[in-house]
Amino acid sequence: MGLPRSTVTSVLSFILGTNDASMNMIASKKQPQLEGGGDGAGGATMETVIYIDGNSLIYHKLQDVIPVDATASTLFAEKSVLKIVEQVKDSVIGQLNHIYLENRPFSKIVLVFDGPCPFAKNQEQRKRRFANVSSLMASPGTFFMFKICQEIYKWADDVFYSHATKGVDIKVEFSDCFVPGEGEIKILEAIRNNPNCRHVVYTKDSDFVLLLLTSCEENIILVNDYQKIEKIILVKRVRDQFGLFDNQQYKEKLNSILLDMVFLSISFGNDYLKPMSHEQKLLNLLLRYKKKKQKYPEKSLVHIEKNTIGLDLEFFTKILIKSKDVQPSMKRSEEETLLTLNYLKSLLWCIGTYESGVCRNYSQFSHCTPPVLLSQMIQDMRILAKRDKILMLPTIGDSSLLPVTFLMSIMPFTVSNCRVSESLFKAIKFLPIENN
Repeated sequence: MGLPRSTVTSVLSFILGTNDASMNMIASKKQPQLEGGGDGAGGATMETVIYIDGNSLIYHKLQDVIPVDATASTLFAEKSVLKIVEQVKDSVIGQLNHIYLENRPFSKIVLVFDGPCPFAKNQEQRKRRFANVSSLMASPGTFFMFKICQEIYKWADDVFYSHATKGVDIKVEFSDCFVPGEGEIKILEAIRNNPNCRHVVYTKDSDFVLLLLTSCEENIILVNDYQKIEKIILVKRVRDQFGLFDNQQYKEKLNSILLDMVFLSISFGNDYLKPMSHEQKLLNLLLRYKKKKQKYPEKSLVHIEKNTIGLDLEFFTKILIKSKDVQPSMKRSEEETLLTLNYLKSLLWCIGTYESGVCRNYSQFSHCTPPVLLSQMIQDMRILAKRDKILMLPTIGDSSLLPVTFLMSIMPFTVSNCRVSESLFKAIKFLPIENN
């Protein structure tokens, strides 16, 4: 997701109703329970599913084992890669064993690695790969990732086959680096595919807490190196903030509010999108959203329908306007308005990916730049709202990149040490490289 830490802190501060977004305030020592008593329906014990972000297990160890004076050309030699794999493998398997022993008993383990990501993130990926060799080695399509995934397959086969022979049935789902999609999106999809369970997510990405807000499941625990965050506590705080009481519709209203909050958060920029120009900080914008939501309780920013996702332009404008200096008579050209429209579509594509847990359009680009001034964007949205009050975007699109195509589109060509075919060059030549 790649959200700035300040964005995560602002959202948590808003939910907790304090300027101190201490993670200790949203961690509980006891397991979360579904309403109605017991761990599950009728007091029955809920099944536990463990989700592991495999890339989080790799990166720190990979940075430690790569020599300071190493060059990309020497690191990508087969002998060098196999040596690094052996060192990283031991660390990864050690962490997996620790997670396995700490959470017994559980019914399923879902282990994911980053696969080819959408084109919208390729530019950011190229910057990172040029600046960091370890990041380049851990890219989908490299020989290193192929060997690491092989070792994980062997570990899972050895551990869980031995338990199966003893009558202990633990299911294993493994989405390796050849399966399209980023790790966190794969986890969201897996959570949706395992409803009414206790979900325990292991990842070092602190911004994943915002992704969890887009999930309809409440029994989710986020675990990293130093804390446990329970979504059920965040949900209770949001319900209290917006006065949502137990009734048949409260969950639908709650999910809508959480989705709107994440939408406002990504408007401040992430790995996919450049930030909008804002007159106020995110915390103040969320407080303004709460005020407007109380005034217009039937309104929502994000509208989810089958195969489409929509944005209420009028409501978004009401939330954004803080000053009185936005003149309705401000002139905006059709071309300028079209650029704003494309940026808004990128925002919708991003929140749609988070909400569904599936990226259905990997060819979506986010090179559209929002207007320099917020007043310009508001005027463009006013123009667009006259055409359609709800901006709709289809969520069905093209298939993803193959791992090798993805790798060639983000890596320095000097590393590949081979001639790029004409067809592959055509696929990647339009991806801009910013010289730093």
